[in-house]
Amino acid sequence: IVYNCFQFLMKRMIENFPTGDQMDHNFANMRALMQVLDQSLYDTIQMNGDFSHFYFCYRWFLLDFKREFCYSSMYRVWETIWAASHVASPQFYLFIALGLVETYRDIII
Repeated sequence: IVYNCFQFLMKRMIENFPTGDQMDHNFANMRALMQVLDQSLYDTIQMNGDFSHFYFCYRWFLLDFKREFCYSSMYRVWETIWAASHVASPQFYLFIALGLVETYRDIII
């Protein structure tokens, strides 16, 4: 079962590496979500520097939020992302990233 979970994770994550273009799609989707859901933060990011590429989200997407949560929470987040990809949306992880942006809003600004 551990091997199957690892294999599934690698299938899902392979597009985030330089050979794929998923990371660019993630950044574009984050920009669109933030523009709709938090216009004031989006405007501040656009005005105050070159944050419009959303590179501060890079580690989140590359490591699937591994360093943002403690281990017990991280496994729950991964399980939620995997389940949501079948039930709600394959891009559910973007909403987790948006939640982190809102949590770290003052630090980002």
